[in-house]
Amino acid sequence: MDLSGEQDDKFPPELKVLVNGIELDTKGGPFPMDITALCKITCDALNLIQVSSIGLGNYYVISVSLVKKLTVSNLIEKLKTKKPLTMQDTQTLSIFRRCWKKHRLVQECRSRRMVRGLQF
Repeated sequence: MDLSGEQDDKFPPELKVLVNGIELDTKGGPFPMDITALCKITCDALNLIQVSSIGLGNYYVISVSLVKKLTVSNLIEKLKTKKPLTMQDTQTLSIFRRCWKKHRLVQECRSRRMVRGLQF
């Protein structure tokens, strides 16, 4: 695996994704998969995501993101209430977010007890 630069998007052959024992349709190539309907959305629920492939000798990266869904009107209202950022503010915020992104995600998941055994 070449880590010196950007990698082309490749979809693993014979990809199989199970969420809580239910198989997702992965035909058609690389695309974001919304697994919300297959997840148990409660504070004490345990969700199991299993990913397998026959891509022998190749390395693949997956991402599972916990996101908050907003309506367009909610998003516009949030944007209107925030003051514009200066270039310096944006650069500082970008550095801060990169440093703390994993830490905050793990802390939030642990506090909500939505994800157990999350490892990086």
